[in-house]
Amino acid sequence: MFKKLIGISIYQYVIAQRIQRAQELLRRCDFTIGEIALRCGFANNTHLTKHLAPEYLVTPIARRRQRTTILYGLDCHQLSIVK
Repeated sequence: MFKKLIGISIYQYVIAQRIQRAQELLRRCDFTIGEIALRCGFANNTHLTKHLAPEYLVTPIARRRQRTTILYGLDCHQLSIVK
């Protein structure tokens, strides 16, 4: 039912949401890659990289280097955790 409505499986949807959240944290926060992986529901930084790199052709570290601005006043510790 979910796949018919959305066009992807629940697993693919959850992974996409986790990747989107990880990208946001990589751009805005100074957490380690491992901390970001855990906050986004990945087992570790390797698991995050496995899903992020093929999808976006970039590793988490490279994604972090691409950030151009840091949003001041953002409390990264208050950002919700994706499960």
